[in-house]
Amino acid sequence: MPSPLQTPVKVPSRRVVMGQVVDVEESYARDLAVPPAVLFPLLIAAAEGRLTVRQLPEEGTNGVVLKVIEVRGEGLEPVRLYVDRDYRIVRQTYTTPGPDGRPSQAEETFSDYRKINGIDVPFKASVSRDGRKILDRTLRGVTFNTAIDLMLFQQPL
Repeated sequence: MPSPLQTPVKVPSRRVVMGQVVDVEESYARDLAVPPAVLFPLLIAAAEGRLTVRQLPEEGTNGVVLKVIEVRGEGLEPVRLYVDRDYRIVRQTYTTPGPDGRPSQAEETFSDYRKINGIDVPFKASVSRDGRKILDRTLRGVTFNTAIDLMLFQQPL
């Protein structure tokens, strides 16, 4: 049964659900493209002290300097967050198993930030593995702490 923290995205002949792939003809399968550390739960766990956070040297190109923060914890490969001068996370990088099971370098870039209840939320994201873009994601809306029907997260028939 999938988690109630899911974001369906469309890819050819499959439906990706946060952390799991649903093959329309089969059952739940292995992760395709979703980071091991979903951004908001990662930040909450770090803020609660359940993960270790450390600042790394700044990085920059073309006059844009980003602060670099590394988050790690038991069972979590290090995740690097790249933060712009407006304190928005514009990119995260991490290592995740590739389709062949070998480590793959993944990157997720965030854009189109909008304020929702005073929180900056990235409405657009792109995910790449080993430098190759594998999906774009656009949110249509965001609400926090609202009741939802858990039937939304049932496996399609």
